[in-house]
Amino acid sequence: MNDFSPFSPGRLHEIHAAGVDCAAAFGFSVAAAAGVSEKPVLLVAPDFGRSEAGTPSGAGLHEYGLDPDRFIFAAARNETQALQAGLEGARCKGLGAVVIELWRGASGYDLTASRRLALAAETSGATIFVAALDTPPAPSAAQTRWRVAPALSRALAAQAPGAPAFHLRLERDRSGLSGQTFDVEWNRALRCFISRASRAGAAAAPLSGFVDALSAGRTAPPAQSFSEPFARTG
Repeated sequence: MNDFSPFSPGRLHEIHAAGVDCAAAFGFSVAAAAGVSEKPVLLVAPDFGRSEAGTPSGAGLHEYGLDPDRFIFAAARNETQALQAGLEGARCKGLGAVVIELWRGASGYDLTASRRLALAAETSGATIFVAALDTPPAPSAAQTRWRVAPALSRALAAQAPGAPAFHLRLERDRSGLSGQTFDVEWNRALRCFISRASRAGAAAAPLSGFVDALSAGRTAPPAQSFSEPFARTG
């Protein structure tokens, strides 16, 4: 099975979700950030987000196979501070990725703010993820825009809780692709996401074709796996 990340390094990516799906969306963002580089990852969250959805936990990160020592957490008072902290992080060549959590409208995250983040990412090489939670999409300079929702997990033996499962949709990509969907679940042993199709017995096809399609604007084949471990606790 091939490791796969659809996130171009040194670019800005958006993760959207309904308010009830915020934990899944932020977890997905953390997973993506951990997968793009071996460098440290900066997580930025405003007070409102931490009160609504909790704070990332070192124990939770470790449980999903991630090293908590790789993550730097910045608590911001509000959206303005979160965007400023994220921008400073985006300009830092010592970071591999930055995750900025924004909530409910995110009025400060406009086209100008997104362009600043995109330019900083291109200059430093850091990959930026804006987790826009309970926020409608708006024009931005992001390379890709994703929508994340949780899916029902499959019970393990003896009805033990199953692996976390998610439904992903690529809503926009600057190469022109959109509408690609992924139904995946977390495999803790392999530290990657596995498609529901492969769990059902279908052959897991390499995803290089999808990567090529994202960069070249061709029609992508159906995705069969998706790797990006994550953690989030409330």
